[in-house]
Amino acid sequence: MKISCVISEFNPFHNGHKYLIETQRVSGATHIVAVMSGSFVQRGECAALSKRLRTEAALKNGVDLVLELSSPWAVSAASPFARGGVYIASALGVCDTLFFGSECGDVSLLTRCAETILSSKFNPVFKEKFSGAISYAAAVQSAVGEIAGDDCAKVLSSANNILAVEYIKELISQCSPIVPETVPRRAVAHDSSVVSEGFASASFIRGELDTQGYKPYVPENTLELIEKALTSGERADYRLLDKTILYRLRTMSLEQLAKLPEVAEGLEHSLMRTVGGCSDIDEVLKAIVCRRYSLPRMKRIFACALLGIDRELQRRNPGYIRVLGLNSRGGEVLRMAKKRSTLPIITKPASYKKQLQGSAALAFEKDILATDIRTLACKSGKMGSDFLDFPVIEN
Repeated sequence: MKISCVISEFNPFHNGHKYLIETQRVSGATHIVAVMSGSFVQRGECAALSKRLRTEAALKNGVDLVLELSSPWAVSAASPFARGGVYIASALGVCDTLFFGSECGDVSLLTRCAETILSSKFNPVFKEKFSGAISYAAAVQSAVGEIAGDDCAKVLSSANNILAVEYIKELISQCSPIVPETVPRRAVAHDSSVVSEGFASASFIRGELDTQGYKPYVPENTLELIEKALTSGERADYRLLDKTILYRLRTMSLEQLAKLPEVAEGLEHSLMRTVGGCSDIDEVLKAIVCRRYSLPRMKRIFACALLGIDRELQRRNPGYIRVLGLNSRGGEVLRMAKKRSTLPIITKPASYKKQLQGSAALAFEKDILATDIRTLACKSGKMGSDFLDFPVIEN
């Protein structure tokens, strides 16, 4: 038996995801677990499709057990995102490997990058590089290049490679027994507008949902799920949250803004000055986004403001494992995990108060809130679906 895990968003599930999972099956995986972002995703937006539909798509295409990556870590920069996903995979107590796509496809090179960043040499060099003149990511890349060479630095110029390095860093830092495995990304780049060989990026597919241009790039059995979301009005449009986000930002104190994840170096003052004079979020973004404060970073800050996620909660580790869906093989994994897991396993959301306390209960409540707020970005949707729709059982 080989139990492999993937940290994912599946927003939406597409041919590239199916290829990744099928490749892992070929490498010997008998059971596949996905730790999947819930109602909000890393770019700071609500997921285009509900987590129930994305869970169904995953189960129809080779995943056996779907677990939720809770909102405090799903809506975060690469490092906390990786930390949350790896922590859940490790706490499950049964996973043998963590697999992920990357542009370079070389685990040894990715590991060398991760080890360089974790080394005692890194911080002094990084501090010399990091200034207002260049971004955080550019400073990391430059420091790694100086310490480990240009081949390592080049790795950190690609989005999936960066996330892959973060996964390996967390496996090392958490002393996890899980072994990293990577699959070279095929045909198209992350966020690319170019399509090739039946593959397209998730961002391209989301942009084609209204024109049906997405159809060649998602598995046949996923088309019905996407069409269901489109016809029922359950597809989310982030723009519909514009006034809700603006209202939330305007009603926050300077102290509350300062406590948001990724707010630093006086950014709270810029936010406070800006939001009162702007009529929509696009205006706020145009005023603040720059080399130092990227668009995804600002959207994550806005999402955390909306969900009430502060820096302290995000700095903690997940305190539970929530099951979103499973098939018969997933049931085998779950039975093993119930004997080995170091965290409570939630299969009945309504019982969370009996199983969770403190920050774990708070994080769970953020997931409930995220699902309810997501309905505001849909043409139709009901409150409380987190208590009614899960887990998904695939025969």
